[in-house]
Amino acid sequence: SHGSRTLTVYKHNQLLLKSARQSVKRGEPIALLGTSGRTSKGPHLHFEVWKDGVPQDPREYLLAPSTIQ
Repeated sequence: SHGSRTLTVYKHNQLLLKSARQSVKRGEPIALLGTSGRTSKGPHLHFEVWKDGVPQDPREYLLAPSTIQ
């Protein structure tokens, strides 16, 4: 949970590096990619953003590589 009624969900991880409610800084790894899922064809990440209980387009929340500090 990020406050402001925003929640992110990460699925299909091989290993979680952070626990629920643990603070993280931008660029800090939170998990290792996994291969779980019925149709998995290799390591991948399932990433969801929810705001006010409504799924959002996660591309609106990602930074372009050149803007990461």
